[in-house]
Amino acid sequence: MKEGLANCELKLLTTSKDVGLRRWRSFAAAFGGTGQIFNAVTDLLQHLNTGKQGANKPIVIYDQTLQLSVLDLARLQQRCRLFFLRPPPADTGINLPVATAPAWAAEAYLQCSLSALLESPVVRASLMRLVGHGRTFRIESLLRWGYAMQTCEASGQTLDRVSLAFNRSLNLNGEARRLTEMFTHFIQARVHQLGLRSELVTFGFDGILTLVAARCKVHGPLDIHAVAGELRVHDMHITMTNRLTGNYLEIAGLFHPQISATGKNERMLLILNRAYNTALQQPSATDDDASTEAADATDTITHKAS
Repeated sequence: MKEGLANCELKLLTTSKDVGLRRWRSFAAAFGGTGQIFNAVTDLLQHLNTGKQGANKPIVIYDQTLQLSVLDLARLQQRCRLFFLRPPPADTGINLPVATAPAWAAEAYLQCSLSALLESPVVRASLMRLVGHGRTFRIESLLRWGYAMQTCEASGQTLDRVSLAFNRSLNLNGEARRLTEMFTHFIQARVHQLGLRSELVTFGFDGILTLVAARCKVHGPLDIHAVAGELRVHDMHITMTNRLTGNYLEIAGLFHPQISATGKNERMLLILNRAYNTALQQPSATDDDASTEAADATDTITHKAS
């Protein structure tokens, strides 16, 4: 439990009235931090300028209900860790920011409703690990204790066989089975066209959360906008990318049966760049180190102690 406490300042920049201060403070308390809400960027900048300058920068979640200039964004990014939050599309459209939008280069871009931000176990667990300083985030770490996991190299027939065996061994059905089949097809048919080479695929299930993640080598400049658009087209319950050091990217599809408070089966997209952004200012692991780490995975189902 102590490991989960991040001791952070979590600030929400919004004009929405959907979340009150008391609820936001309760949400922040789960991270071991304090919570505040600001309705104007000038008030927030003034607060950041007069606040204590500790080693840990405060985190600002900006939900884009108010327009910020390029200068406002630059000032915020100098004083805090800025996470972009964008409401999901009202219809079945993709509704992504343009490819040049600053959200894609931010430490985190979250496309979900405020309700999902507060209530989704997947989003909460991701933020819990993301806000903690000095922690390495890997997508499979979202699985709870007692999970089953299988990994395999991402080669055609092998991937199909492992995906089918995983579904059968755990008797997955419904949306969980659809996720594994859809993501397997995505890896085989689309990943290479996005300038990525999938090297290792992980299937995981903890009794509630179903997860399929691919560790990919990035060849050339990464077009994260194109990757996100392709993930949205495949219409998975939750999709996520996690940029790693050593020019590697994790891509994942996830399914959690919890429905948001609005009663809709909301589709969510999480783009995480923390490890990569941090590595730009520090010596990063070499590609050889990353490849060695990937090669350590085995092609067997692993059941953690239960």
